Amino acid sequence: MNVATEELAFDSEYVKSVAKDVYFYFEHQSIETMLRNQEFKPQMINQWCSSIVEDCTKRLCAQNKPFKYVSTCVIMQKTGAGLHLAASTFWDQTTDSSVTVRWENTTMYAIICVYGVMI
Repeated sequence: MNVATEELAFDSEYVKSVAKDVYFYFEHQSIETMLRNQEFKPQMINQWCSSIVEDCTKRLCAQNKPFKYVSTCVIMQKTGAGLHLAASTFWDQTTDSSVTVRWENTTMYAIICVYGVMI
């Protein structure tokens, strides 16, 4: 890959750092404030998930790289039940990718997945 191509490529490490930063941001500003000391509240899940994915996507788009991003967030109550997620993609493995970040406290799990597809 030449320098120009590398600058345009999906940077998995950067995307993971953004997802972690989002979770870090939420840990210190929202997740920690909003979730850490919170009990699982079904009525708040939509708001929490929306805030997480909107912030993550907004920060990735601010890079002005030629990508379309898809951010997802699942928050589930910690009850001892299992959670299985699966995704299937058909993309160019040299330019497109995804990352997943997991966060938890004593009552819930949050899983953030970000997909980046070069335009």
